[in-house]
Amino acid sequence: MASLNDKINDLQSQLQSATKRKLKNAKVENSLRSLERSLTEDISLIQSECDFILHQMEDLKDQISKVTNQISITKICSVSEKSKFENHLSNINAHKQGYEDMLAKERKIADLQNKKVKEEQEEIERRKIAKVLEMNEQKCKEAAAIESECDAIERECSVLTKRNKAIMLQLKRKLVQAGGTRRELIEKNELVNN
Repeated sequence: MASLNDKINDLQSQLQSATKRKLKNAKVENSLRSLERSLTEDISLIQSECDFILHQMEDLKDQISKVTNQISITKICSVSEKSKFENHLSNINAHKQGYEDMLAKERKIADLQNKKVKEEQEEIERRKIAKVLEMNEQKCKEAAAIESECDAIERECSVLTKRNKAIMLQLKRKLVQAGGTRRELIEKNELVNN
């Protein structure tokens, strides 16, 4: 009779021990699931940040393209102005020659007047060209600054991408580790239940 009571007490003790292990395993399983949810949210957040940075890079590329187009238009205007300047000079020289042929007596006066007109127009054209060149230089500086900023952002994106890959590897390792621990606990629970 005492032997039967001992066996019953022993079985009850084993049952209590198994119940405690089951509760402990359930707590571990819950904490692992919580960790898995947290890691999944982190991955989603990192992905959103990467998408946002890529969108910013696209915007910057569009801005650089617009500035490049503006520089091209400015260069075309510069060539056009230079052509007008040369055309004006050609016209003035033709008029000068006509006046010399028709008005030989007034050649000195005409020369002085033409020279003055030529100098004034050259000065005006020089100012126009200087202004266009200044605008070109400014646009080039702006484009260089934007390109430099774009390069910096691309480098930063590269660093972030590498960091994200490293984090993803760590997360995968942790998920694999958590999955292994979870399987071990389930197997232990099944052994205990059986």
